[in-house]
Amino acid sequence: MSFLNTGFSVNGERSEDYGVVLVAKGDLVNQQFGVSSKAVREKIKYRDEPYSYGFERNIYNMPIAISKIDSNDMKFTYEERIRITKWLKGNDEFVEFCSDDYDEEHIFYLHFNSGDFENYSNNMGIVTFDCEMKYPYAMSPVLYDNFDLSDNNSSEMITLVNNSNVVDYYSPMIEFKLIGSNTGFKMINHTNNEEIFEFTGLTAGDTICIDNLNKRIKSSTGLPRLSNFNKKWLSLSYGINQIEVFGACILDVKSQFPMAL
Repeated sequence: MSFLNTGFSVNGERSEDYGVVLVAKGDLVNQQFGVSSKAVREKIKYRDEPYSYGFERNIYNMPIAISKIDSNDMKFTYEERIRITKWLKGNDEFVEFCSDDYDEEHIFYLHFNSGDFENYSNNMGIVTFDCEMKYPYAMSPVLYDNFDLSDNNSSEMITLVNNSNVVDYYSPMIEFKLIGSNTGFKMINHTNNEEIFEFTGLTAGDTICIDNLNKRIKSSTGLPRLSNFNKKWLSLSYGINQIEVFGACILDVKSQFPMAL
């Protein structure tokens, strides 16, 4: 994959601070467009049409090439190679990569695998990394929403969004802290078929964390709370969702949307 702009950041640290820039190898700038996917099918005996299990998105390996930023100093010294490798590889984990092409509005989570140094002369050249993507798409910056519903004696309306152009329904992370003597929490998504997300019979003052995507619940009491839950995980339709919240609480919502470019 190539980029029009030469600047980038990894885990918030700028490429200029490491003396390197992105380079395109060749005359054309090749960029990913959309999300690669394939049909998962099984051939059934005596049937012309295979049975379909749906579609599976493919992980895209992204080649990234860098060179020195200063045309008068193109040599990669030993010290620079050590420093740049530590920056890009991290602790052998996926890092946040942002190209200036997208103004940090889209984040690629990459693992910089082995690099190939094209050493033209005297340690001057281009380093190309074969980067494995964590997801088959980019991600938006993390969006945090906080709602102080301490005085919610009946119900209050809030809005939550799903900005993804990859998934029709998005499952955010949410956390609520019960206020006062309140022992229940309920949300009705009036945008998504009036779906009800509800906890009952909790402990006053309890804080509940819910990972709706992976279907996990954690309580500040340490008690299992699945039996207190109606098992209707929160799902947001594309665009703006009108949510009615019942019960006095402090509500926090964390979202990070899959984005296809």
